[in-house]
Amino acid sequence: MNFKIFSTKGLLILYTFLVLLWTYAPIAILVIFSFKAGKAMTFPFEGFSLRWYSILLSKPALISAFLRSVELGVTVMIVVIVVCITTSLALRKPFPGRDILFYMVMLGMVTPGIIYGIGAALLYKMVFNLQKLSLWTALPVHVVWGLPFGVILTLARFDPQLSDYESVARTLGANGWIVFRKITFPLISNQILAAGLFGFTLSFSELMRSLFVLGGPPTLPIYVYSWMGGLSLTPEFYALGTLTVAAAVIMLVLIKVFMGRAYGKRLI
Repeated sequence: MNFKIFSTKGLLILYTFLVLLWTYAPIAILVIFSFKAGKAMTFPFEGFSLRWYSILLSKPALISAFLRSVELGVTVMIVVIVVCITTSLALRKPFPGRDILFYMVMLGMVTPGIIYGIGAALLYKMVFNLQKLSLWTALPVHVVWGLPFGVILTLARFDPQLSDYESVARTLGANGWIVFRKITFPLISNQILAAGLFGFTLSFSELMRSLFVLGGPPTLPIYVYSWMGGLSLTPEFYALGTLTVAAAVIMLVLIKVFMGRAYGKRLI
């Protein structure tokens, strides 16, 4: 019996390892080749070099695209935080139509990006007669994409314990604003920050939704997409990919830190 348990556990561990290997092998290869001195993308490895990072960072158009992505991502993060707070407060308690409203919010998460992008572009042109797109026409589309993740995170914090704290504060004479400012917001603040970071991360790397609703200079994903359309892969792409992965890891660590503080323990 013990042998069967050991065998099952061993197979599950092996399966998990293979899944992780398949998941992260492309990223590992990308990172390794970004530090290769030679231009040929073949083994054996020809020495360590930061040459491709230097070339990458010397491109003004790339820097501009990166800054536009950051600008849009930070704005999305702020809007997601505000809308996430109001939406979560509205959805925390039952009322007629609550489930319908909740799933309408969640629809932004499951709708294919290309479909939503085309629909938003048609809405701007046909309904609002907006002929000139800009960075900010992409803002509502990105918010709709990032909001569901934030709402899920925040609603999970509205547990009976939080309600008890709010009830005690009201019993002691606090009005609604005082309860929110002194009790509710501090207790959900870590979830709110994590929701904002999710919004930034999703916006920063979003391509399909941006293609149809973004005007002016491109964001980083669109810049890379157009760059790859006319060129073969070069080590600069690998350097860019490595920097993007590093940024994603940093964001993930920050999300984990905030969520870990929210629940008072490690998540893993």
